[in-house]
Amino acid sequence: MPPLSFALALMPQTPVQIRTPLGNVEFQVEPAGIPGVSILAAPFEPKIPHGMSVLACYGVVLQVNVRKPVLDLRFQAFLEPTSVASSGASTGEGLEALEWTGQNTVMLIGTEDREYLERRLPHGIVLRDDPFTYSPQSLAIHIAKIPSGQLLSLHFVVAWNELPETVPPSCWFAVDQPHNSVLSVAGANPALKRDGAKRAAP
Repeated sequence: MPPLSFALALMPQTPVQIRTPLGNVEFQVEPAGIPGVSILAAPFEPKIPHGMSVLACYGVVLQVNVRKPVLDLRFQAFLEPTSVASSGASTGEGLEALEWTGQNTVMLIGTEDREYLERRLPHGIVLRDDPFTYSPQSLAIHIAKIPSGQLLSLHFVVAWNELPETVPPSCWFAVDQPHNSVLSVAGANPALKRDGAKRAAP
């Protein structure tokens, strides 16, 4: 996997940016400036079926450990395209994903779907009725309520390939990864990993 520039955000006001062939992808959380919120990003080696491969893959993790309740938190991945690219939802069992194609490139950003989130998230955390919003440039996860003192982690995985893919749909499988696998690569809080393991989907 070739080295590609990315930013690591440890302050809540600072978004993470990953440079991709289709433009910069920015990961940010709103409302901004909440103490105890951070975003971590790191290169990621996804577990995908034999024979499949991707040019690059990154895991991005939102960590939340707040002392006061938080309402209406949004974790968003937003593409700032450098050229015209078509996009659309590319969901599956356990997966919410947005796919872009353009400039002989396919790129996906994925995360857990509602069913997987409800199995994993600690009791007391409330999802919005529709916890995901899509636009041509973005995919966002919405949490309606996080109680005080509650640990929470969310993730995105971004991967891309040249078109045509040698073995399709490699990128789709690359972004469909278990939460704890992404936490391990991004160097997340060990307490988050323990909680995720307790509530992992079977």
